[in-house]
Amino acid sequence: MGTVVDVIFKLNEMGRALSIYPATAIELAQEVQEVQEVRKLERQVDAKYRAMIIKALGGIPDTKDLLLFKDAVEGIEGMLDKCQEAADSFTILALGM
Repeated sequence: MGTVVDVIFKLNEMGRALSIYPATAIELAQEVQEVQEVRKLERQVDAKYRAMIIKALGGIPDTKDLLLFKDAVEGIEGMLDKCQEAADSFTILALGM
């Protein structure tokens, strides 16, 4: 969960930089580089997601609990996918300014 919070924080920083310094190409270039950090964090969450599901399959005997756990983990992973889409949108905005 900490990784997701890191990604959301990075997106917040990117949005703030785009709104405060829209004409400064250097600032925008730095924010575009931060998109690469978001992608790196997204890959880390994907790996953790797969590891948690594999571990849960062997460790949660009750099917109902397993499905609830899987849904929760998928929600977190899906949130990070949406963050990656937002980061891509920031990149497009930065390149257009």
